[in-house]
Order: sequence, then C-alpha cells, then structure tokens
Amino acid sequence: MKFKEEKEENKEENKEENKEENKEENKEENKEENKEENKEENKEKDTKEKDNQKNIYKILKTYYKVLCWQIAILLLLILLYCNYYNYHDTLIYFIYGTFISIYLNASIILIKKYKICIKFNKKHYNNIFKLCKKYTNFNEKNICILLFLFGVFCHLLFPLIALYYVKDYIKDSIKTQYAYIKAFIIFIIYGLVNIYIIDCFKVYKNSLELTKTEFNIILTSIILTFIGLMYYFESIKKL
Repeated sequence: MKFKEEKEENKEENKEENKEENKEENKEENKEENKEENKEENKEKDTKEKDNQKNIYKILKTYYKVLCWQIAILLLLILLYCNYYNYHDTLIYFIYGTFISIYLNASIILIKKYKICIKFNKKHYNNIFKLCKKYTNFNEKNICILLFLFGVFCHLLFPLIALYYVKDYIKDSIKTQYAYIKAFIIFIIYGLVNIYIIDCFKVYKNSLELTKTEFNIILTSIILTFIGLMYYFESIKKL
C-alpha cells in the first residue's frame, strides 16, 4: 500500500513539474514570438518612414532644383519680410530683377522647346499631372498641352505683375548709393551658387536638351535682362 501511495505521489509531483516546465517553455516561446512580431512591426515602420522621407525629398527637390519655383518662393519670402520690416532698395532690385529676368527668358524657352517642355512638365510636375488625370476627363495628351499652356501663361503674366508692383516697393524702400551695382553682385553670386553648388541648371540642360551654345545664350540673355531692369529701377527711384 505504501509503495502505491508513493507511486501516486511521484506521479502527481511529476505532473506538476511537467506543467511548470511546459508553462515556462510556453512563456519563452511567446516571448520569442512577440519579439519577432515587434521586430517585423518596427521594420515595417522604418520602411514606411524611409518611403515618406524619400517622397518628401522628391517634392522638395522639385522646388529647389527647378529655378522658377526656387525664385518664386524666394520672392514671396522676401515680400513677406518687407511687409513687416524696413528694407533697402538693393534687396528689391535683386529679387524683382532676378525674378523677372528668369521668368521672361523661361517663357521664351518654353515656346521654343514646345515638345520637350511637355515631357519636362510630366517628369518634374508629376504630382500635378496625376491630380489632373484623377479629377478631370482629359486624356494624357490634353493634360500635357494644358499644363504647357498654363506654364507659358504664368511665365508671361507674373513678370508683368511684378513690374507693376515693383514701383511701390522701390518708393517705400530705404534709398542707398550704388544699389544697382550691389544688386548685380548678389545676382551673380546667386547664379554661381545655382550653377556650381545646387546644380539646378543641369536639370534644364538635360531635360530640355539644351546645347552649350543655347545654354550660354540663355544665361547671357538673363544677365542682359537683369542689367536693363537695373536701369529701369534706377529711373523709378529718381522720380
């Protein structure tokens, strides 16, 4: 009898030990599974964050690499500053002169490189292209043509608006000597930064298939337009 009782006791002990061992094993397995799941979730989050960063970079790249967007944003920021603080005529000469020079010459390029510009718009303004495709009934070809016409219209209209409003800003500015020379120096530095550091002219050179001669003619035309505007701004200041 005693022997039987001992056996039963041993059995119960073994059962309890096995239960405890199984519990511990299950706990460890669950921990490992949870760790793996957490790792996978973290990986997914990291990949999503990286994708978002890439998308943001692509959007920002469009704005700082495309010269027209760059100078338009710069103009808005400077005008915002001028509305709250005192400003010198040199600043107005530079920003308005650069903006008008770039946009007027860009409109000539747009008209001259009509077919290539349509491809350029599709590549660099892909988000706008997708929105038009999604919310309108136009086909791809018509959207490209509409974007091109809208681009030409803006590149011709905005400089005219700038020429109209620049008079008020020059009259309200703090007058300085040799403002046109200082503005021209800043303009040259701005151009060199874009050519050699930001390298935004490379976008136009590659996308619009510009030859070296065409590229040099455009740069010369922008500089000459800027110089002509400096003379015009000085004549406004003397009135």
